[in-house]
Amino acid sequence: MPYPAYTKLSDDDVLAIRTYLETVEPARNPVNSNQLSFPFNIRQAMIFWNALNFTPGRYQPNPQKSSVWNRGAYIVEAAAHCGTCHTPKCSAAI
Repeated sequence: MPYPAYTKLSDDDVLAIRTYLETVEPARNPVNSNQLSFPFNIRQAMIFWNALNFTPGRYQPNPQKSSVWNRGAYIVEAAAHCGTCHTPKCSAAI
């Protein structure tokens, strides 16, 4: 779950998603235990990962681009969070 991307969403969009999810019938889905090997199975390690790679903040439109471009960037960077998996995780890798 790429939860760090959700910091870029507007409050209104977060509330709209929550309102929608409250209308959806829960599905039965047995959860399999974590299959990652040590040390990757330790969730507390995310504290260090986020300290290095997470930058909080709302999406900021690029004033040099059109409103259509900025809407698309908002969808990709926040709502769809495509960049969470499809870009380098560390600025040093860019």
